[in-house]
Amino acid sequence: AYDEASFEDVLATSRSMFFRYTPDSPLVISPVEVKFPAHNSAGWANGNFSTASKDVSVRKLLSQDLVSLAPEVDAFVVAFDLTAAHVETLLADSEALGSFRSGACNWLNHWPEVWQPWIQSVMTTTTTTSSSSSSTSNSTSTTATPNLARNTTTPANAGTTQADS
Repeated sequence: AYDEASFEDVLATSRSMFFRYTPDSPLVISPVEVKFPAHNSAGWANGNFSTASKDVSVRKLLSQDLVSLAPEVDAFVVAFDLTAAHVETLLADSEALGSFRSGACNWLNHWPEVWQPWIQSVMTTTTTTSSSSSSTSNSTSTTATPNLARNTTTPANAGTTQADS
């Protein structure tokens, strides 16, 4: 049966190459990243996998009318931006402190400059929405059909190939 401890034991006692998605919780070993040349689509189509795989984009897909149905949620999701380094810190803290809740609390206490703009975007939206709804209380509104056309894209590395030294 597979478990993370036995996987790390195998890696620690052998010279091996393995693939790891990032961000992920920290490994006990200290792997060395192997960097391949940039992706070559033609080569991959011909079975030559000597170049890196394609990067994968992490996307935020939102309903087109979310901004009118739930402007605060829309503002938060659009503003939300968490780097791979922050996710790795969050995972390491969670593991060290024994729970995701403790890790999250620790991360929030140490990185207010990252998450406070997310909250500020919601507060700004709430203020703007409250002001405009009170001034247009007699107007009629129409509801649009949900459409997943809006999206924001954050490029992310799907993973890295690493070898232990």
